[in-house]
Amino acid sequence: LEERFDTDLGPHVRRAIYQELLPHPKLVLPMLTDGVPLHERALLPLLFGPLRRLMRKSMRIDAAGAARSMAKVNEVIAEVNARLADGGRYLVGDRFTAADLSFAALLAPAAGPDNYAVPLPPLEVLPPAAAEILRGIRATAAGQFCLRMYREHR
Repeated sequence: LEERFDTDLGPHVRRAIYQELLPHPKLVLPMLTDGVPLHERALLPLLFGPLRRLMRKSMRIDAAGAARSMAKVNEVIAEVNARLADGGRYLVGDRFTAADLSFAALLAPAAGPDNYAVPLPPLEVLPPAAAEILRGIRATAAGQFCLRMYREHR
């Protein structure tokens, strides 16, 4: 499961979310500068244009790629939904494992837990397409599982 999530969830969540957020520096810069030294916080806004182009190129972030990535994310979510359908509290067995940690950590940017490692923009200020992604994911058993893992295990 960890390998599946690393390959088929993490990169695709990032691509889909960045596709919607990169056009909005006021939303992205606080995430990128949280906890960094003052000189980096001051410099990043000046370098954001080139950084955004580099991110788009290196992560192949574009509308078509983001659509393919959301399809992949939805596949993984469907698998996790099926795994959770038996009423178990965790993905494997009856205790918190690396599989649960991996899934929650990699889905988190698209589920928006309150206590994520960096400050995520509130749902109310997200661009409509990004807000739709979060609402859709939160409406699934897998999305609720991710939020619960952050509440109970972070």
